[in-house]
Amino acid sequence: MSSSLNELRILQNGYKQIIKKWPIDKLRPTHCMSLSLQAYSDEQFSNLENLAAPEIESRVKETKNQLLFLQKIFNNEAQKSFTISEKMLSPVSDPKYYSKILTHIEDVSAGKGRRPGNWLVRYLTK
Repeated sequence: MSSSLNELRILQNGYKQIIKKWPIDKLRPTHCMSLSLQAYSDEQFSNLENLAAPEIESRVKETKNQLLFLQKIFNNEAQKSFTISEKMLSPVSDPKYYSKILTHIEDVSAGKGRRPGNWLVRYLTK
């Protein structure tokens, strides 16, 4: 049981490392994935000494899988494995569609974007 507790502590450190490295969402800085991961980690790794041996073993197995998948998401493994063709990135109907979206996201995150609201609101409040 003591070795399982030690293994959980090591996994907890893995969670902490992922949380520290997780990028901040520039569009929604108060709704970051790292904050959710931190809350989940705090809940999962509190009161470990009070758990029964089968529960600890189950939690070790579950946490290993979760940490593995978090690392895969963080490292963009799906994006690296499944590349998107240029044809998909530049649709015939609007070849610059995705680049315009990325530019807009960068502008909004830098504070240069348009005010929120629909076109009518913007028109009436000029």
